[in-house]
Amino acid sequence: GITIEKNIPAEFTLNDMKDDRFCFQRADNLVECWIRGDLPRPVQGWLEIMQGEHPPSSNYIWADEAIVEGEEIAKNIIHSLQELS
Repeated sequence: GITIEKNIPAEFTLNDMKDDRFCFQRADNLVECWIRGDLPRPVQGWLEIMQGEHPPSSNYIWADEAIVEGEEIAKNIIHSLQELS
């Protein structure tokens, strides 16, 4: 979910990653909080709620992992298209 810094639920620590949750301040000064499972509700509610699949551990949430995964998907698509030709 996206919120302001004063509204972060107690389950999160700003700019900290734990195995099932992480919370960071964005360039626009809003805060994104992600958790596996039910998202706790802040006192003033969320500005926006997002959903997505994430690795089971915060150790794998890095741009490098996303790039490698994207490359594999692209290779599979290219290979599939070549088989159709």
